[in-house]
Amino acid sequence: MEILQKRNSPKFFFPYSQGLKSGNLSAKILGPSPLNWDFTCIGCGGYTNGRTWTKNFISAYESLYEEKNPLSMHGE
Repeated sequence: MEILQKRNSPKFFFPYSQGLKSGNLSAKILGPSPLNWDFTCIGCGGYTNGRTWTKNFISAYESLYEEKNPLSMHGE
């Protein structure tokens, strides 16, 4: 779970988004398509619903880098 959390963090995401934008300023960066957007399954403790995860990711990114997150849209 720890490896997955690191790969889903703003620190992991930042160099890739910057690389894409530096190569193509008009690039659109699609965010993840998190499962369980509004709720998680009953009895499946320890998981964050997609809406909360996305809100936390954007908040952490903008706090860490002091800029608007580069996501153009999220997958569905």
